[in-house]
Amino acid sequence: MRYWRALSVNGRFGVYIFMLLLVLGFAPYIFSHPDTAARFGWSLAMGVLSIPVAVVGAFAGIIVLFFPSLESDVWWVRWGDRAAPLLGLIAGLFLTVSVGSYLNGQSIDALIAEKETELAGPEPRSIIYSEGIPDGGTVIVRSPDVNPENLPKYVKSKLTPERLKTCKPHDDRHWICRFD
Repeated sequence: MRYWRALSVNGRFGVYIFMLLLVLGFAPYIFSHPDTAARFGWSLAMGVLSIPVAVVGAFAGIIVLFFPSLESDVWWVRWGDRAAPLLGLIAGLFLTVSVGSYLNGQSIDALIAEKETELAGPEPRSIIYSEGIPDGGTVIVRSPDVNPENLPKYVKSKLTPERLKTCKPHDDRHWICRFD
């Protein structure tokens, strides 16, 4: 508590922005099971809620750069105080995106291990990772040598319920593909 009181208004604002972005970023991973539609719903809701937080934090952080709230003889302390909201915003966004990406990769790996029997057999094979409402979604495609985007149209139609849009590699055997 002693350290919290020692922070200026700008420092506290930076900490608030950082904590709020972490809560919004990690709520989908805390409150939902990895292979349910609830994860998608939570991710969408938290993403929508984090946009105003990021916009307000960015505007306030830029404005605060020009209005110091801490008087100090040391220049770097004054500028650190002025930059605290922007630093909290940048750190919160970076941590949320990087850790969220890692957790998403872990849930994809867990689903691949769980659905190994469905992916067994002649390749390419696919399983649905998430499906949007009313359409669209993500599939995991096992195709070790070929990007699924380059497969013939009739093969792609067997992999996804709708048109295959884009694919990016997940590991040496799997691709994460979006469909609409």
